Amino acid sequence: MNDYDIGRIMQAMEIELIKSMKRNLEVHENWEKAEGFKWEQWQAKKIREIRKYRSQNMAIMTSYSRKIAKATKGDLKRQYIEGGRKVDKEVKRAIDKGLSMVKGTPSDDFFQGDSEKLDKLIKSINSDMQSAQNAALRKMNDVYRRTIFQAETFLGSGAYTLNQAVDMAAKDFLSNGINCIRYADGRYINIASYSRMAVRTANKRVFLMGEGERRKEWGLSLVLISQYTGCSPLCLPWQGRVFIDDVYSGGKIEDGDYPRLSTAIEGSLFHPNCKHISSTFFEGINEEPEKIRKDELGEEYEKAKREAEINRNIQKYTRLESGSLDSGNIKKYGELKKKWQNELKIFNSKKEDDIIKKELKKVGIIGKITLNPLIPNLEKTTIDAKHIKKRNHKVSFEEAEIFIREAKFTSTKWRGKFINYYGHKGAAYINTETNEIRTAFKADEYDDKIKKALEVLKKNGR
Repeated sequence: MNDYDIGRIMQAMEIELIKSMKRNLEVHENWEKAEGFKWEQWQAKKIREIRKYRSQNMAIMTSYSRKIAKATKGDLKRQYIEGGRKVDKEVKRAIDKGLSMVKGTPSDDFFQGDSEKLDKLIKSINSDMQSAQNAALRKMNDVYRRTIFQAETFLGSGAYTLNQAVDMAAKDFLSNGINCIRYADGRYINIASYSRMAVRTANKRVFLMGEGERRKEWGLSLVLISQYTGCSPLCLPWQGRVFIDDVYSGGKIEDGDYPRLSTAIEGSLFHPNCKHISSTFFEGINEEPEKIRKDELGEEYEKAKREAEINRNIQKYTRLESGSLDSGNIKKYGELKKKWQNELKIFNSKKEDDIIKKELKKVGIIGKITLNPLIPNLEKTTIDAKHIKKRNHKVSFEEAEIFIREAKFTSTKWRGKFINYYGHKGAAYINTETNEIRTAFKADEYDDKIKKALEVLKKNGR
């Protein structure tokens, strides 16, 4: 079970607790009709029922906490062992490439997953998760009481029904969720977000620990930090560099002319939610990678922020829909939830397109790539028949038009002067300045890169 699974479990638990509060705050029509509604009676009744409410919440929490504790322990042990296996594979590849000296002889006992450090970390994360769940219970009790008393203010204005007044009193809580974890700087964070971050951080620490312990056995200590275009500003100075791992692998300053990993970690490498990983570096076998250019950075990071924003809004309106009493509010928040769910579908579609575009570039397609391109207005488009005839392509204007209309992707070149359309039947190149089909040819004339590009699209269902 990974951090994503833990996050989903915590989100489900959060919704269950919110629904529990809703059930306990609802005004039942039968009770209203039998006794006639009086605010003081309702308030007193809800306060008397708080013990039952706490008991229900404890039962919900217990059902989730057992599942989380068991899954977390198993997953952390697997991460530790996988870290060691990764190092063994790296050493084997280095030996295959000519590595002639390995300082240590590793033991198979490593793969039993018995480590005092590992056991301490497992106990620590389970303790943190239990503390988070206890904080969530206290938060729900406080919210329940506060909602009961704050609803009186809204009801007293005469502008709201009781259900609407309760919704107004609970709106801030439902918008933010169970924000019960307080950071050192005073900020509060949602329990699902915290749990996901805590498990992700623990998984990374355990994986790095497994790698480090195995490197110690091999007598290795140099590591290369990964690099990617979605890097956050926090760890940007450290990515794509080689370090002496003095934190996990027992490295010493005399192990090479490289900075220490501890310096990078102090400078925010491997911060919470960091996606960077390390790999074993072998001098004379590996080379330091070329640094990603500044103009390549930022776009992926902004996309990741946008995805997180969309998911936060989906969760926000899921909570508001699940916790509201008024039917009008339930409908309104349900529609807003669907709106953000559609935003996520659009975002994921674009993300899938970006992956396909990268594959097309790998097979040799250059220029700005557009998938499923819009069909241009061809009414005033002409064709350079002389050029096409000279190249012996044997394509008519009508055939070129079909190639454009059925194109699977385009490649825009020369700062937009030419748009090249490619499909399964053939290709056509349009000069956008003259609105002329400069050339067109059938699919049997495609070179290998165009054939491979169409295979990529077919593989991805395009």
